[in-house]
Amino acid sequence: MPTDFTGQTFGSYKLVSQLGRGGMASVYRGYQESIDRSVAVKILPPEFLHDPNFSQRFLAEARILAKLTHPSILPLYDFGTANDVPYIVMPLMAKGTLGDRLHAPLSVAEVVRIVTPIAAALDYAHKHGVLHRDVKPSNILFDQNDTPFLGDFGISKALEASSSMTGTGIVGTPDYMSPEQARGETLDGRSDVYSLGVVAYQALTGSNLFKATTPIGVMLKHATEPPPPLRESRPDIPQAVDDVVQKALAKYPVERYQTGAEFAQALAKAAFPHADAPTWPEPKPSDNVATMVDAKAPPVGKPATGPRTPLPPGTQAGTPQQATGSVSAPPAKKGGIGGMLVGIGGGMIAGIVVAVVALCGGIILCGMWAASLETSTPTPRPLPTSTPKPIPTATPEPTALPFVFFDDFSDSGSGWSTFSSESGSAEYGSGDMVITLAQTDWFVWTYSNRAQFSNIFVDVAVNVVRAGQDTSFGIMCNYVDSDNYYYLAIDSGGFYAIIQYAGADTFLTGGGEWAQSDLITPNAGSYFLGAACANDFMALYVDGQLIDSVSVSGPTTSDVGVFAWTNESSDEEIHFDDFAVSALP
Repeated sequence: MPTDFTGQTFGSYKLVSQLGRGGMASVYRGYQESIDRSVAVKILPPEFLHDPNFSQRFLAEARILAKLTHPSILPLYDFGTANDVPYIVMPLMAKGTLGDRLHAPLSVAEVVRIVTPIAAALDYAHKHGVLHRDVKPSNILFDQNDTPFLGDFGISKALEASSSMTGTGIVGTPDYMSPEQARGETLDGRSDVYSLGVVAYQALTGSNLFKATTPIGVMLKHATEPPPPLRESRPDIPQAVDDVVQKALAKYPVERYQTGAEFAQALAKAAFPHADAPTWPEPKPSDNVATMVDAKAPPVGKPATGPRTPLPPGTQAGTPQQATGSVSAPPAKKGGIGGMLVGIGGGMIAGIVVAVVALCGGIILCGMWAASLETSTPTPRPLPTSTPKPIPTATPEPTALPFVFFDDFSDSGSGWSTFSSESGSAEYGSGDMVITLAQTDWFVWTYSNRAQFSNIFVDVAVNVVRAGQDTSFGIMCNYVDSDNYYYLAIDSGGFYAIIQYAGADTFLTGGGEWAQSDLITPNAGSYFLGAACANDFMALYVDGQLIDSVSVSGPTTSDVGVFAWTNESSDEEIHFDDFAVSALP
């Protein structure tokens, strides 16, 4: 039987070229002509077929993987056999693996960006009774948007069940094994958390956690030796980050973070302890106004769980105008989303991003406006005690970053664009920035009229005075012009998205569609929203909890703002207060 299957056809997939070969499988670039799609096809090598139970075990694992539907788990497209050789089909990951990037240490922010969705993927699998048991850099892959995915769920387990390296049932890769895994003990999800901690350590230092001349020697060190501090090789790393990674690498599971989410949240909160002294940009003349655009096309129906698909840009900026063109739907969550376009000043914002944002400072947490300022100190609006989710207590809250801009909206001359009409408004009122929407299918936004922000964290308090299930609100950042900006959004059903508009909407999270997070409190009357708008990454926060993050290529300077949108509801009123911008380190 051949060892190179290039040129052969497996099912409906022609194998074009070999992408890589490991000890357990070969991966090929495949082409599915019927739908003009390139895929990755993993071929299980013939040498494993001598085990009569192998195919049955592999099929069972493939079925488990097919049921793990999560935005950060590499999905299983297909499974089958060709010429008695089993194969699986997966998306083609255009930007390789994390292992390809570890020729040098990564930044703390980049490691936070990668660890967060992978931790969520592990927690999801654990809740469904699946242990990965082989979390390592080569199993973390990146798509064309540089979004990380966790791959090879259960497959390594099925493979190595046939022929473990010790004959005792120990499976996994020695460099990333937990102490209990190395000892062959019963495992739970905390073993995967340890392995993710090892990945984080390697990503931050550029070297393996432990080294030895044999795999058994490495396993012994995982089981017995304390991990060396990160700061021995990276003295620039904050001590708080070192402490978080050390806890993830605790020898006993009870001493570690108990879930991936706990680890990811603690790492994010430790990553940004301080920032530079604040500077205060002056507002530009406020001769621009926020405007709204109604929809020409009839609304697209949607369930109460989320908004509809974005509409194309309007035809004129500066005054309310109808949008033109047909509805263009991105990959949708349960029916898709809708949105109107908004123009401000000389340009027009297109393709609303929608889905409500309720973010807050996990990097900087929502209490940041309590920091003393030489100017007036705002009084924070307390969050109702029934709505916030508790922040893990294992990690202390980080020191608040100094503001580079702050507005509590008590001064109506502070420079924000405003607008008022029978259809809606964005106005100063009662010490807030108040956005109202008086008809369905309308979107209103306003920005600060300052285009001097770069590498920042945006923090704002939101009070939902009147809003239906389908009302969205959130933060807009990295705004350059009407064809270049980002929205960070959630809806009241707990769905969220980070979306880039560059002539068209691109969903950067959720595998190209809306994702849901149980960290977002449904139908809360108040939210603290946060958005990390860095030069190379963007992160979404709700009530102090990190929801998701993505890699971006941001502008050197840009503006920020807030928005609200309604789909089938009307007579909506959303208040924004204590808008703070802080410099990321």
